[in-house]
Amino acid sequence: MKTIFFITTLMVGSIAFAQTKPVDKMESTQIKTETVNENGKMVEKKVKIVTKKEQEVKTAPLKSGEIDAPMIETPTKITKTISVDKDNDDRFEEISEITYYTYNDRSYGFKSTNSGFVMSVTSNEAERVFGTARRTQNDEIYVITMNDYSGVGYFNQNNDFVIEYFDKDKGLMQQRSFKQTQF
Repeated sequence: MKTIFFITTLMVGSIAFAQTKPVDKMESTQIKTETVNENGKMVEKKVKIVTKKEQEVKTAPLKSGEIDAPMIETPTKITKTISVDKDNDDRFEEISEITYYTYNDRSYGFKSTNSGFVMSVTSNEAERVFGTARRTQNDEIYVITMNDYSGVGYFNQNNDFVIEYFDKDKGLMQQRSFKQTQF
């Protein structure tokens, strides 16, 4: 009886373990000391940047199950967490998080805030804010306010951010899909 119990437990554990999707993860941490002008004084502040990259590992469907099956390109999610030590102790007080997405081959940063996130694009080494996404009562829907239009946004099943808005010139509803950054 103990043997049957042991074998059953081992099989259930093996099946549960086999159901997880393989994910390639990389994390790097960089700590810098920056000198900033604060109220007319030059003050040193420590800045910690933690970059996390996650990418699901997939193989070609026709070759799945084979040892040397070719890999398929999958989206990579890049998240940067920036922490600042304001008072030179051992703790970082101010924390912000940025996730990167692409649209039309350009990279966009989504920086989290208390009410949602701010959307920005980097051009000529400068970051330019072009819109905000505010969370609604339904945590899955965001109200989007941009320079050119306003609409609603949500994350789809692929974790891409989709914006739907009314285009006055065309008289139609339009969609923009920001895909997770790929490498």
